[in-house]
Amino acid sequence: NSQGGGAKTEDGSLWGEPFEDEFDDRLVHSGPGILSMANAGPKTNKRQFFLTFKSCRHLDRKHSVFGKVVQGMELLQSMEGIPADKKDRPLEEIKIISVDVLVNPVKEAEEKERVRIEERVAAREERVVTNRTLALGKFKKTDKAGALPQANKSSRSTNSIGKYLPKALLNDDESEVNQEKRTKEKVIHSSSKPQSTVPSRLPP
Repeated sequence: NSQGGGAKTEDGSLWGEPFEDEFDDRLVHSGPGILSMANAGPKTNKRQFFLTFKSCRHLDRKHSVFGKVVQGMELLQSMEGIPADKKDRPLEEIKIISVDVLVNPVKEAEEKERVRIEERVAAREERVVTNRTLALGKFKKTDKAGALPQANKSSRSTNSIGKYLPKALLNDDESEVNQEKRTKEKVIHSSSKPQSTVPSRLPP
């Protein structure tokens, strides 16, 4: 690895205090050209970072990966070819003068997160529609099986039929039946009365 960062006289991070680690299982130390934060343990990130010359998977979830070299790999190979001392410090000074950010990893991550959220929302809506369809199917089956009373059940036909007739129609039918009853009662009552004997006014 090739490590670099802020000058020795600079302490702390760009924000002053050390910042926490940011791990993601999609960002690993795989292959050459990985940019990752150097630290002295958990949550001690400051200014120091390093570039990998090869895969270093043992550093996964210990150091925060934040970038990758996509152009200029020949410069990385040149850096790797510079001899180092016993403490792995290059015998020649190496400076990074400038870099170009070709792909913004933040925007790329935001786009991936947006797609992931949309997929989850679509899947949840599909489950809701499926559950609603199944529930309606069960309701229709139950309604078809026995919601209305059967006509051949004589014990409940008299009381049940009225439930499904309009109220106004029922009232008309009841009033007509009551009228017929009253008419019959009058006829019976009048026929049962004894006939009074009226004296004849004709001469004997």
